Amino acid sequence: MHDFPDEAKFLNQAERLRALRRLREDKQASARHEKMKSVFVWQALKDWKTYLFMMIYGGSAGSLYAFALFLPSIIKELGYTSTKANLLSVPPYTAAAVLTILVGWYADRTKSRGLCNIFVSPLAIIGFVLLIVTEQPRVKYAATFLAALGIYPTIANTITWASNNVEGVLKRGVFLGMVIG
Repeated sequence: MHDFPDEAKFLNQAERLRALRRLREDKQASARHEKMKSVFVWQALKDWKTYLFMMIYGGSAGSLYAFALFLPSIIKELGYTSTKANLLSVPPYTAAAVLTILVGWYADRTKSRGLCNIFVSPLAIIGFVLLIVTEQPRVKYAATFLAALGIYPTIANTITWASNNVEGVLKRGVFLGMVIG
C-alpha cells in the first residue's frame, strides 16, 4: 500500500495527477504529505466529535450485531433448516443493501447524513419492538426486514458522516479508528 498517490508506482503520471486533483476537490487530502506525529492523536482525543460519533456508531453497531446473531434463530422458528434457512437470511440483507445505497446516494446529494440516520432508525426500533412483543415466527421474520432496513444504512452513513467532519488525513485516521473501534 502506498501512503499517497504521488508515490504509487502502478499509476502513470496522468493517473497520479487525476487522483491528487480528486482528493483536493473532495477536500480529503492535500497534495503535501503529513508526517505522523502524536499531535494528531491528541487532536482526535480532544475533539468532542470523536466521542459523539463513537456513541452514534456504537449504537448502530450494537444493533447490527444483535441482528446478525439472532436472525438464524428467528428463521429456525419458521421451521426451516439447512439450505432453505440460509436462503431465507438473504432477503433482509438484500433489502438493507438496496436501502443503504439509496440513503447513501440521497445523503451525498443533500448533505444531510444526520437526518438520514434519524429517518431510517425508527424502522429498526419498530423491528426490534416487534421481535420483543410477538411470538409469531412470521411476524418476527417480517420484523427482521424492518430491523435490517433501519440498521444497515446507519452504519455506512455514520462512517462517511464522521469522515466528512474531520480535517487532516492523519487526524481522520485516528478519529475513524476510535469511532469504529
